[in-house]
Amino acid sequence: MQEQYRREIDNIHAPKDLIERTRKQMEAEVNQTKKKPKKPIWIGTAVAACICITVLGGYFYIGKIRTNIDIQNVSFEETSDWETGLSLGGRQDGESEKTTKIEWEELEGKEDIPEAVLKVKPSKIHGKSIYICKEKGTDNYYAAYEKGDNYFYIYGKNITEKEFLTFLEKIL
Repeated sequence: MQEQYRREIDNIHAPKDLIERTRKQMEAEVNQTKKKPKKPIWIGTAVAACICITVLGGYFYIGKIRTNIDIQNVSFEETSDWETGLSLGGRQDGESEKTTKIEWEELEGKEDIPEAVLKVKPSKIHGKSIYICKEKGTDNYYAAYEKGDNYFYIYGKNITEKEFLTFLEKIL
């Protein structure tokens, strides 16, 4: 009986039409579920990070080139007889009763600028070379720079370093 059952089962076959339709439906189902491969997210993140590093690095590098301030202490051996040509005002300090002033003079040559000022290492403000120094033991600041054929000599009396540098940044 088992033998006969096996033979009958082996003789049962699906019609070729049914097999073909089933195969086509399976292929259609597989094609619908296939997904396009996605690019890994780390590639986009790495590109964005490289761009940020490049931009920030360039910003800090250019900023360092454009502004590099080095204020050196100097002592003047002889008293200067120079007279300023322009006073840019001042402020009254209530505690010490000292007047704070920034004065400057436009010169045709650098002969009238004290030698101690021109001997300091030049600084850069906005890409422009300028000599900046402070007189030892005082709150007096000096600066000199060249513009075209003229030289400018700037003197800040009883002033803070920040105030003097802010003024220099504005005029350059």
